[in-house]
Amino acid sequence: MMEAGEKRRLGVIARDWWKDLQPSEKGDDRYSRGDRAALAKLRRCSTWVEAAAEAQTLVLFGALRKGHPYELLRVAVLASVLAHVRTDDTSTKNIADGIGKHACDKDATAVLSEFRLRRLLTTKGDDDILIAFRRLVALMGNTANIADLATNILYWDHPETGDSTRVKFAFHYWKAGDAAPAGGASATISPTP
Repeated sequence: MMEAGEKRRLGVIARDWWKDLQPSEKGDDRYSRGDRAALAKLRRCSTWVEAAAEAQTLVLFGALRKGHPYELLRVAVLASVLAHVRTDDTSTKNIADGIGKHACDKDATAVLSEFRLRRLLTTKGDDDILIAFRRLVALMGNTANIADLATNILYWDHPETGDSTRVKFAFHYWKAGDAAPAGGASATISPTP
């Protein structure tokens, strides 16, 4: 089970990596030029294999691997998705809070429809997760909380914490994050028949 401290550490590492790639708005500081070429290459990646071949993916992999054995393929997915984020939204702790709606809402107030939520919750496998989260970032206007996005991607279908991650995401989507199970999920999420 992932502890809150580990989640924060991962979020800080992902945010720092993302910030290092972002060009400065002023462009006059030689240390804040970012790496537009790396961002462009990562945005064009349609599979984890393509993203894994990029040098900046290995930089992120090296930073995340300290203290935890992440697989390169999931870190490649993370690098590719984060390259699509233009603005780090630290005003929301959980990305699902910003894209969901209240259960009593009858109108289409959610950024992510219920149908797309069901598809996202059943998404597994690195290439499918890359595509699904890249679409989600686009729906959010390329603005997301980098730390939360990173931990969701890293643990989305993890054998031990994936169910819990997806259940908590669903609770937050419905603005019921306080009611989400504290530990693991008591039931698994399976595709709708």
